[in-house]
Amino acid sequence: MEEVLIDTTGLWGLTYKDSRFHTSMKKLAKEKRLIIPATQLLELLIVAYREKSNRGKLPIEGLKHIQDISNFYSETEELKNLGVNIKFYPVSGRDVIEAARLILRNPEYFTREGSNQTKWLEFIDAITAAIWRETRLTLYTADEKLMNFGEKFELRYEKYI
Repeated sequence: MEEVLIDTTGLWGLTYKDSRFHTSMKKLAKEKRLIIPATQLLELLIVAYREKSNRGKLPIEGLKHIQDISNFYSETEELKNLGVNIKFYPVSGRDVIEAARLILRNPEYFTREGSNQTKWLEFIDAITAAIWRETRLTLYTADEKLMNFGEKFELRYEKYI
């Protein structure tokens, strides 16, 4: 089965039925093995907790949601029975260092403007890009900056539909 890399948006789409990418991600997960960098799962859990706990005001609700997501993704055999093929990519220190180098060399792809003239690093995207360059897998993404990065470095990508 062909392996493809997905970004955090794809993981979000696979996880949440109300995502506009849910149907296409379920279909993709049946056709290809989805390679998911472990840092994306961490980002998903952080954001899920923040949202479901009302920014920490309802911690039990946030923790229940983290438990649900963790249970869902820990049952890889059950997922395969449902036709969902995923594999978590272990992120190494080398991947993190390479991501930092990518940010320093290509800040236009891995920074975003915040309020009050601030800049924020898109570290998870940079880690995904480092893994993308290493594995040369096709990346499924809706992120314009990642697509532009891929074009610059002649990496294959497909846009989510």
